[in-house]
Amino acid sequence: MPITHIKRPTDRSRKNWSNARLRADPGIRKEYGDLLALYPDHPIEYRNDALRWKRNALACWLCDHTDLNAMAAAYQSRIPAFPLEDYTRFYRDIGYSLSGFIEVFGEELGLYAEA
Repeated sequence: MPITHIKRPTDRSRKNWSNARLRADPGIRKEYGDLLALYPDHPIEYRNDALRWKRNALACWLCDHTDLNAMAAAYQSRIPAFPLEDYTRFYRDIGYSLSGFIEVFGEELGLYAEA
């Protein structure tokens, strides 16, 4: 069973929180602690009403010039056979939401809650 997703905060001030403050928040740690522990050096931010990885400008440009659906299909079929780390790094660098990241990679990363 997948991890439940954090509810959108009613306090919009989170958009101004630093990476350190977001990572230290007890609710975020409870919901995403295992995921954040896998990538302690990749910053997160609160943007567009979701917790997201901080974007990399080059990865975002590449994202705008490629078909993400084709990339997802390639990941599912392993053609081309890029390592999981390459896919996860790309999805982090385009600012993917933490909840979406778990949906895509959670099983392979062992991020599902115990029943």
